[in-house]
Amino acid sequence: MIENLSIAAVIPAYKVAGYIAKVIETLQEMVDRIIVVDDKCPQQSGQMDPSFIPTLAKPLVSNKADSAKGNRFSEPGLLKGMPRIILGIQFLLQAIQIDINSISKKKKEND
Repeated sequence: MIENLSIAAVIPAYKVAGYIAKVIETLQEMVDRIIVVDDKCPQQSGQMDPSFIPTLAKPLVSNKADSAKGNRFSEPGLLKGMPRIILGIQFLLQAIQIDINSISKKKKEND
């Protein structure tokens, strides 16, 4: 728990048997639920460092967000080995999220 909030972490996992136990062990200290999903993605790099969770939770704690998602693009060096299709999908998702946030902000201003 962070600031009395119940926090869950979703971990994409594919062919990570060698280190998933350590990741889960680290996360248990910071979150209440851990959901491991076999995402079938052959990329084993680019996942978020669990030590970033307290920073990621700040908007939740301050009631500025209902959910938060890590961004593996915060470390540009990880992009080198990522397939272009994944980069394209992530770019589109980010653009959609920006648009949704903009619409939500305008709606709140008009209420």
